[in-house]
Amino acid sequence: MERFLATFSETWESMEFLEQDHWGNGDTLVVSNRVRFRARATGRDVETSIVQLIKVRNGRMLECRPYYWDPAAITAACTL
Repeated sequence: MERFLATFSETWESMEFLEQDHWGNGDTLVVSNRVRFRARATGRDVETSIVQLIKVRNGRMLECRPYYWDPAAITAACTL
C-alpha cells in the first residue's frame, strides 16, 4: 500500500472526489467513485469513474482492485 501511495503521489498532483457510493456485505465492499485528477507531469485534468473491489478482514484492508472506466483518458492526461 505504501508503494502504491508513493507512486500515486508522484503521478497525480490532486484528486477530487465528485461522487461516491458504497455497497457491501461485511468482508467485501464495492466503491464507485467519480473523480477528477490533475496529472503532475502535464498539469492536465481528467474526470473519470473508478470502481474498487475491496476485501476486508478484521477491520483491515486485504486487497483493493481498482477498475478504471477509461484507462486511455488516464494515460493521455499523464503523457507529455
